[in-house]
Amino acid sequence: MTSLRIFLLLLTFPALGLAADGAPPVPPSAAEKQRIRTQADTLRSQAKERRAAADERLPKDKAACYQRFMVSDCLEDADARHQTEIEAANKLQLEGNRLEREVKAQEHAEEAARAPSEAQQKADAASQRQAQEKQLQDYEARAGERAARKQEGAAQDAAQKLKLEQHAATRRQQAERAAEAKRRAEETRKQTAAYQAAKEKAKQREKAAEAEAAKTKASK
Repeated sequence: MTSLRIFLLLLTFPALGLAADGAPPVPPSAAEKQRIRTQADTLRSQAKERRAAADERLPKDKAACYQRFMVSDCLEDADARHQTEIEAANKLQLEGNRLEREVKAQEHAEEAARAPSEAQQKADAASQRQAQEKQLQDYEARAGERAARKQEGAAQDAAQKLKLEQHAATRRQQAERAAEAKRRAEETRKQTAAYQAAKEKAKQREKAAEAEAAKTKASK
């Protein structure tokens, strides 16, 4: 019995499917399954050849029977030999088919055993994709928040800069107005001082003229 047949037998009877140490049976390798398939093909090929040879020999054997004295017995013997060869060919065919079925049964069993694992792998992959998508969404959300904060900060900076510029412009205007007022006050002071000086000089000239006139009058 091949290792594949033993493995399938152990799968059929779980109580017998444990080794002496309780370990599960080792399934046949791909090379072993291929070897069994090759053996099955060989058996089926031999069955086909044996059946064809028997069918080809039967008419010749029956033709030879008519040259003998016991024709009926000879024909029966020819049919019996042919039937024996056909049965032997059928056994080879059945054995080849059985080996092929065992390989397919093993492959189906392995596929069924892989199904939960593949389903778990698909579930894990889907979970990983969901986690990655959530990470991407979180990253985009944080990036949007940072952009919004940056834009808000830029708007605040622009407003503060405008406020400072307006304050500076107001101070410049105030300084300019103060300087203009000071200039005008100084100009007014100078004009007033010049006027007072001119007025004082006029008074002095007037007094001098009066004195000169009084002096002239006295000398007469």
